[in-house]
Amino acid sequence: DHRVLHSFPTRRSSDLVPMDDQFQVNDAATGTQRFAGLDMASDGTMVVVWHDAQASEIRARVIEAADDPLNFTNAEFRVDLDANSLDSVVSPSVKFSADTTTNDKFAITYSTKFGSATDTDVALAVYKLADDADGVEVIHTEFRANESTTGDQLGTVAAVGAEGDIVVAWANGT
Repeated sequence: DHRVLHSFPTRRSSDLVPMDDQFQVNDAATGTQRFAGLDMASDGTMVVVWHDAQASEIRARVIEAADDPLNFTNAEFRVDLDANSLDSVVSPSVKFSADTTTNDKFAITYSTKFGSATDTDVALAVYKLADDADGVEVIHTEFRANESTTGDQLGTVAAVGAEGDIVVAWANGT
């Protein structure tokens, strides 16, 4: 039985003093939750992403800075949308925009197999914080970010500039 972040996250002040106890992010209490990533906006809002191995999905949750770790404002949500990507989504990462005045855009990347592909590609989805059940508005649903489709594309990371430009990087496993 594993839960996201294996040793649950804890918020710490700038001088590294724990601000609260460790807390579980994912709703699932059984199965393997792995390959977690997180980023924090300048206002303290966090997005945590992970791979739910039991459901073979990339999941995420927006955690507001003021949230009680035992009672989150926002529901967790599924990031990968391709029904054909089952059993092939891994290595999620998340990055907030560098625009510290709005703190509202973030990108999630992960590796997946699109359609009937045999090699793993890089998927990118872009979101904006919103006032709804899961705390997000979809700007761009998942799409393939890589042009080369030979070999597995793994270890995805992204950066989002202040103007909304996105840079995605990964390793080619050929």
